[in-house]
Amino acid sequence: MTDQQKLTNLGTARARGGVLIDQLLWYLTGGLAWGTIKDSYTFAGACTAEIFCGDQPGPFLPGASAFSHTKLGWTIGTGIETRLSGNWSVKLEYLFVDLGTITDQFGIVPNTAYLTQFGGAAFAAGSSGAVAVSSHVTDHIVRVGVNYKL
Repeated sequence: MTDQQKLTNLGTARARGGVLIDQLLWYLTGGLAWGTIKDSYTFAGACTAEIFCGDQPGPFLPGASAFSHTKLGWTIGTGIETRLSGNWSVKLEYLFVDLGTITDQFGIVPNTAYLTQFGGAAFAAGSSGAVAVSSHVTDHIVRVGVNYKL
C-alpha cells in the first residue's frame, strides 16, 4: 500500500512575547493552528512465496481511495526580529505545528477469480475487507519574513 499525504493549507492565530536586547527582539509564540490534510492511498493486490497467484493479482484486487480532513490543533515556536530602517523589520522564525490524529478507512475487494482458481474459500462471495490507517499530523516550519509597521 502506498500513501501520499499533503498539507494543502495552514493557518495560525498566535500570541507573541519576548525580550528586546539592543535592536533584537527574541520571542516565543504559540496558539491555535488549523489546516487541511489530503490523503490518497493505493492498494495493490500482491503475491508472496506463501500465496502463489499465477496470473492473478492476489487474493485482493487493487484499489484506491482519497480523503480530506480539516483539523484544529496547536502551534508553538520561537523567533528573532530586528529593525532594518524606518518602519521595516526582518525576522527568522521556527514553528512546530500539531494537528492531531487522522484515521481513514477504505474497503478492499476479494479477487473472486483468484478464489475460484486457487480454491480460496476464506472469503464468502460478495464479502469485502477493509484497511484502516491512522497518522499523527505534525509539521516543522522555518520562515524568514519582512514586516512593515503601520
